[in-house]
Amino acid sequence: MSIIDQAKAELARINFGDEDTAVMVDLLERFFDQWNSGGAVSVAWAVLQRQQYWQNRRCTTVFKDADGRAYNIDTPGRPTITFPYWPDRSEVPSPVVKTNKNAS
Repeated sequence: MSIIDQAKAELARINFGDEDTAVMVDLLERFFDQWNSGGAVSVAWAVLQRQQYWQNRRCTTVFKDADGRAYNIDTPGRPTITFPYWPDRSEVPSPVVKTNKNAS
């Protein structure tokens, strides 16, 4: 199994979504087209580590960069936000509770 096939299988297991999976696979394919040796990963890792971002624990679509700028990745144009932050739209998954109407 190739690294790309392994990535597809892992992304499917976590229900990553078709569109997001396609983006990740495209990134991997482009990376391996350019950097095709095992040693390339260690070189690329150092470059990727230069950009630091932190994800907000309470609102997972909010990130802060190394300069301290916070933004919501779901907001077009990604304007800087301030805290306390109240997003216009918030989706919180809730469990599905099945009831038996005929139960005594």
